[in-house]
Amino acid sequence: MKELTLAEEKYCFTDIFQLRPVSRYWGLTGSISDPARPGDSGAWISIAGSRGEEWAGMVLGGDGPEAFAMFSEDIIHWLEGQGVSVSTVF
Repeated sequence: MKELTLAEEKYCFTDIFQLRPVSRYWGLTGSISDPARPGDSGAWISIAGSRGEEWAGMVLGGDGPEAFAMFSEDIIHWLEGQGVSVSTVF
């Protein structure tokens, strides 16, 4: 479980993944660009899949060199549990 503080509110999540710069030397000799910036929450994350670009998840938030995202499968399952009919087109 990971606790995130967004806009001074605390949220707890399970089954999330971390977004980090490729360089392990963040801010020293590597990247100084954060993986997420203010306003990125809710942005979709895509990856190269066997049939082209695939939706991998959605940005939750971040702070400095790390950010966190939720898997697309978990978002779809949550929506379906709320009675929303979800169809994917690729």
